[in-house]
Amino acid sequence: MFCRQCGKEIAANSKFCNGCGAPVTAETSTPGSSQTKAAAPVTKAPRAVPREERATTENVSREQEEVRSAPAKTKGNTRGLLCYLGFWVTGIIFLVIEKKDKQIRWHAMQSLVTFGILNIIWGIANTVSWGWVGGMGWGMGMGMLGAGVIAGMVVFIIFFVLWWVWWAILMYKTYHHKVYRVPVFAGLADRYLAALDKDK
Repeated sequence: MFCRQCGKEIAANSKFCNGCGAPVTAETSTPGSSQTKAAAPVTKAPRAVPREERATTENVSREQEEVRSAPAKTKGNTRGLLCYLGFWVTGIIFLVIEKKDKQIRWHAMQSLVTFGILNIIWGIANTVSWGWVGGMGWGMGMGMLGAGVIAGMVVFIIFFVLWWVWWAILMYKTYHHKVYRVPVFAGLADRYLAALDKDK
């Protein structure tokens, strides 16, 4: 043991310090022991994170990442939607101005092919029902006129409905990052776009 007052070593059974005469108490100890205890850093064991809290933290991180990436994602949606907004006209526009984004170019080509062909069929049906066949019908009798007009009108109505239904579906799906392939026309779009890009 050592004296609290002078720090001199004290015999085990002594009641007084041989150096300064101070009485030996229970607090007498090795030099610097109290200071060592006070200076020793207190370390805490790492707290175990519950599974629910870890899951919540991961979800928050994922949501923050989605928020950061949202502007670019929305931009792509809008551009894809615009490929169909003006039918085959905006399809041509985006084929001309978009050089790198293959997805946008494909939407533009599908818009051009789908609405371009529908527009041609629609125009022919309209012309046949009210023009050429109608003119012939006046000269050949009302039976011919009736059959020609009815056939032309049926074709016209069918493709008119297809036009607006596909237009709404394509814009909705594209805006929500879903690709809708129009039957027959999508295959033509694949072929024509591959040929167009191959020539460049």
